[in-house]
Amino acid sequence: MTAHVVSIASGKGGVGKTNVAVNLALALGASGKRVCLLDADLGLSNVDILLGIDPQRTLDDVLFEGVGVEECLLPIRPNVYLLPGSSGVARLASLDKSRRAALVDEFKKLTNFDYLLVDNSPGISASVISLCLSSRQLVVVVTPEAASITDAYALIKVLKQNGLWWKPLLLINRARSTRHAVAVFARLRETANKRLDLDCLPLGWLPEDPAVGRASLMRSPVLETEPDAPFCRLVRDAAKRLVAHTERKASDAGPEVFLEQSITRLQSTLPPAESQGQYRADLQPRAIQALAKMDTALAMIEDLFPQTGMEAHTALQALEPARAVLADLARSRQNGATNAAGPTSNPGPRLRAMVLCQDPELRDLLSDLMTEAGLIPVDGLETDPGTSGKELALVVLSLDRLPEAVYLPWISGPGQVPVLLLEGYGEASRLAETELDEHVTMLKKPFAIADFVTAIRRLATSSKPS
Repeated sequence: MTAHVVSIASGKGGVGKTNVAVNLALALGASGKRVCLLDADLGLSNVDILLGIDPQRTLDDVLFEGVGVEECLLPIRPNVYLLPGSSGVARLASLDKSRRAALVDEFKKLTNFDYLLVDNSPGISASVISLCLSSRQLVVVVTPEAASITDAYALIKVLKQNGLWWKPLLLINRARSTRHAVAVFARLRETANKRLDLDCLPLGWLPEDPAVGRASLMRSPVLETEPDAPFCRLVRDAAKRLVAHTERKASDAGPEVFLEQSITRLQSTLPPAESQGQYRADLQPRAIQALAKMDTALAMIEDLFPQTGMEAHTALQALEPARAVLADLARSRQNGATNAAGPTSNPGPRLRAMVLCQDPELRDLLSDLMTEAGLIPVDGLETDPGTSGKELALVVLSLDRLPEAVYLPWISGPGQVPVLLLEGYGEASRLAETELDEHVTMLKKPFAIADFVTAIRRLATSSKPS
């Protein structure tokens, strides 16, 4: 037996994901399970604050200082250890073969744990997608707020588009009652079933409990400060359900395989330009059909596992590499399809496109997609305000939390440059399509990545800068 790898994720920040991860780890540890909590929440992590600790070593030391992973493990409570990720998680994609092999060997030392819980960053960054898809168990933390539900669906949708076929576990946080939590779960489950053909399973719910806030002020987990609080009773129930869900199946391939697959996915997020021509347009429809059939077969094997024993688990592991190839072929690679169809005319110099977005993770994702589409992304929040629209082929605006003084000059008045407007969610919307000038195109969230790439290519080529 080896560790079950469980990724804990959320579509947006501020939903209590890290608090859930810490208290789940402690609840599992209190039940006798050996747990390693990997802090992979970059930038917004507060695991150290919740636990009242100050880590001296992180994953960076394993990657670049030759420190063993066991030296970085912090024993925080009986049966529970913390592996601080720091910027090491973000730098996994830059590892050469020797360092990659050395790190995988180090992660083999984590096989004596029962659980490896991965506290991911919120959102849909490349690191989140890679880590979640490399874990055979996924917990999505969501609150009853409309924005949280929509963002959780967007996360599940992106994961599904990139290869998720197993059923994610939903944990409803800050609900008013069981009835309230069930309604939130049912809404998200129905949407995922209808639009993604993907079922979700309930892990449980946690209440809006003042004890959690009091514990945070004391820099201690609520399971220790007020163990009889309603939150604590229900988080222990969620831990029991997680054990029941994971242990009815065979153990995962292990922490070292999880890490190896995460690095592989991170390093293949943006393939080199010279390799894009290898994607053949005529293969894509057949790959999509084959992928759907394989997903159905994998789901059947997963459901049959308790009756068929280790043979089914072996089949699942054997099929995963083939599925990854099909998923890659099924993705929309329009540049590759064009190159495969025959010689093309000289595209000329790459065009500049400005990104105006307050969310750093979304800004990075949009910039990566624009780069892959052949554009040169420019961060509008750091660019000289005097930059002229004549120097740009396109402006991409994400309105969420963006001041009016920043976006209004681009969407009002005569348009010098096409604008792609990424509007907010539902009731958070501030503009109606009928109010937009002709040079502004709206793309409402959540949107498919393929739709975004198609839109920026079309708009950028419709008006070249002078």
